[in-house]
Amino acid sequence: MSLIYRMFGIKTYNLYQKNKFVNQFNEFTISKKNDYIFERIKSLISFACNNSNYYKKIFAEYDFNHKKFKSLEDLNKIPILEKSHLASNIDDILIPNKFINSNFSGGSTSEPVRFYQDREYWEWGELSRRWTYSICNITHNNKLLFYGSNYDNKSPESFRGQAALFFKNQGFINAFSSNLDDLVKKIRYASYKKYKHLFGYAGALNFFAKLCVENNINFNFETVQSTGEMLLPKYRKNLEDKFGRIIFDRYGSREVSIIASTSRHSYNDFIECSFHNYIETKKNDNGENQLIVTNLNNFCFPFIRYKIGDIISEKTHSSNFYSFKELKGRDLGVLKTPKGNIISLLIFPHLFGQINEINDYQIIFVNNYLIKINIVRNNEFSDLTVNKILDIIKNKIDDTYKVEINHLSKINYEKNGKKQLVKFINS
Repeated sequence: MSLIYRMFGIKTYNLYQKNKFVNQFNEFTISKKNDYIFERIKSLISFACNNSNYYKKIFAEYDFNHKKFKSLEDLNKIPILEKSHLASNIDDILIPNKFINSNFSGGSTSEPVRFYQDREYWEWGELSRRWTYSICNITHNNKLLFYGSNYDNKSPESFRGQAALFFKNQGFINAFSSNLDDLVKKIRYASYKKYKHLFGYAGALNFFAKLCVENNINFNFETVQSTGEMLLPKYRKNLEDKFGRIIFDRYGSREVSIIASTSRHSYNDFIECSFHNYIETKKNDNGENQLIVTNLNNFCFPFIRYKIGDIISEKTHSSNFYSFKELKGRDLGVLKTPKGNIISLLIFPHLFGQINEINDYQIIFVNNYLIKINIVRNNEFSDLTVNKILDIIKNKIDDTYKVEINHLSKINYEKNGKKQLVKFINS
């Protein structure tokens, strides 16, 4: 039976059943969606209060009675969950079960943090990603070209990864660390494969379009979907100039997966992924709307009123979905190293976020040959940690760079409270 579901892109029967519900949910009125969101959050709050030491303490401290939670407006009675709270309360937030796994955020909007997710959450997270495909008219086994990372455990360039791509009718180009000439050859070869859809990080896709223009490489994509960092207006213009008005922006985070996405029917607006996350906004000192999200499906590590670190415009709604027009997120871009390697700067949160011996970090490119790495270390830091850092720079970036590691008590943040994860200065 499982094989039958997999043939249609659904891994398990549970996913199949949830997918049927998502299809129904998409047709709900906004009132009916609110009813579902309320009941889901009410269950989450009750479960957290009864099982999480952190939420027991916080609810008591703020005199919040979960039994009196009567509407979504009552969420305002619960304090904001900051990233710093995760780092200092990880064991108290956690509600263990036998299906949990740890994950991490890269730290592109603040300090990197570790958290937990379980099988139930991952199934909903998978459906939220599939939802972004469906609203852009991307279907399973539909000639999808991935332009992205090769640093995960299940490498797309491994034998297993290549076999999976073959059977899924998909392609992959490593956007993180390719020599420029080799990268152009791979893109040109991909153009002969008649891929219908392109998916990748915003800064890397912008560079992809630039190489296509400079080298007269043409595709006939039906959609281009961006993720991982902010799709800046200049990126969108460059991509639209090359590929047409088919550029879609997928927004989420590792902590809660997909939050919102643009779509065929809402090209310029982000639609909230309301079966997985509920968005609130809270004004900061500059009068901007801080995005606050409650994930509806992570009961092992509840994210209730979690501050992501990004700014959005006002949230509005139509007859059957919530949306917002503008996202002010993070942009890391790409780097050409002295050896000519093309590196997506997302490699830094991706790999440094996995070093448990570091509490915080910042990468500073002083010139073409010197990288300063500021770190806040913890008690587990050792010479082996230094070797991990040097391995990232020398073996995955460019061994031409000289590396200077500085130990700091704290990383200085920008005035808006965000950390500039990667900085470029002239020395």
